[in-house]
Amino acid sequence: MQSDQLNNLRVAFYCRVSTEEQREGQTIDSQIAELERFADDRKWSVVDVYRDEGWSGSLLARPALDQLRDHAQQGRFEAVLVNDVDRLARDVSHLGIVKRDLESRNVRVIFRKLPGEESPTHNLLVNILGSFAEFERELITDRTRRGRRHKVEVRKQHVGAIPPYGFKYVPKPNSGGEPGHLEVLAEEAAIVQRMYNWVDQDALSIHKVVARLNDIGIRPRKGGERWQKSSVRRILRSEVYSGVWHYNKHVSCEPPETTRRRIQVQFSA
Repeated sequence: MQSDQLNNLRVAFYCRVSTEEQREGQTIDSQIAELERFADDRKWSVVDVYRDEGWSGSLLARPALDQLRDHAQQGRFEAVLVNDVDRLARDVSHLGIVKRDLESRNVRVIFRKLPGEESPTHNLLVNILGSFAEFERELITDRTRRGRRHKVEVRKQHVGAIPPYGFKYVPKPNSGGEPGHLEVLAEEAAIVQRMYNWVDQDALSIHKVVARLNDIGIRPRKGGERWQKSSVRRILRSEVYSGVWHYNKHVSCEPPETTRRRIQVQFSA
């Protein structure tokens, strides 16, 4: 698309901000304001605004991005205006997929912070910035992982998760103060105690504990009106009630030879 074809251009805005960026004070509204000024200076008409709020740029499947691509196929606009490369994607392969998909439908992708001409140099710059965005995402992921691990191993803090039955998670307030932690829910804790007593004193099996809970009319926290065997088994076998909390409890390993053979048979079939 040549410069003389940019007059009276019908454009759509695409804006994205991740949950982590929201915590740092970044907003979609600020992106929209910058794009509006950019479009106004060039007398472009804004057809629509597509907002992915709280979505990571490492994901290709985003609601507003999917809708934008669908509408591009319908010819609703001639160009997509994005604030910067990392707003569109933080993965080079995803960036290429979206950009080529839009351009194949004669929809130009314009980044506000980049020179506007179409040239091999411009495309190279987009790919370089996409690589930097991907590198930055990996750095953020690694810092977050190490930070959470430091909180658990060194500072002995709870990093937040779905609380086990009998507890509730109290997050750290925004204004600072006591770190996030678990608190005992007295009503649920009493039920857990009864379950252990039934196993210890009455020698009930897991199946019979489930039946007694349902017969008495004790309801689970969520997931239906009746207790299920898997939920009771998870409570009775959990170490959290003895004061042991596990974080990141998983081990990578090679699958057994029998499993590998079964997978190979399924694929060959």
